[in-house]
Amino acid sequence: MRRLILVLLIALAVTAQARDLHGRYAVFGIGQGPCRDFLEARHAGGAALVLYEQWIAGHISAFNLLLDRTYNLLGDLTPTQLLTRVDARCSREPDRPFIQALAAELEALYEVRANFSRDAPSGWRQWMKEKRDGEKN
Repeated sequence: MRRLILVLLIALAVTAQARDLHGRYAVFGIGQGPCRDFLEARHAGGAALVLYEQWIAGHISAFNLLLDRTYNLLGDLTPTQLLTRVDARCSREPDRPFIQALAAELEALYEVRANFSRDAPSGWRQWMKEKRDGEKN
């Protein structure tokens, strides 16, 4: 039990270091707006949704680069499944900052992340290819 508490305290300390002394952090780009904007883009599709998809892809790529023992933070989750989860969270709180909704989902995925590259193609590039191929059919 003491070991578990120690691990949790260390995890909280590591998480806290990712923000300033007041728990704040700078957010750039389309992700700084409210969930309501994401929901509008998600349901309308088109260029606005692509901006969110690309912003999220960059955000996840940064996590993959910066987190130890992380190849893909999404693990076995597809980007479409992530968008569905973020959509549900944003629907419950449309005035919440989008970055907070996305961060909550990504934090939940940390324990199931992929720690190494798998042989099968995965990730955002594969999803974008499947998406393009689906549009051709």
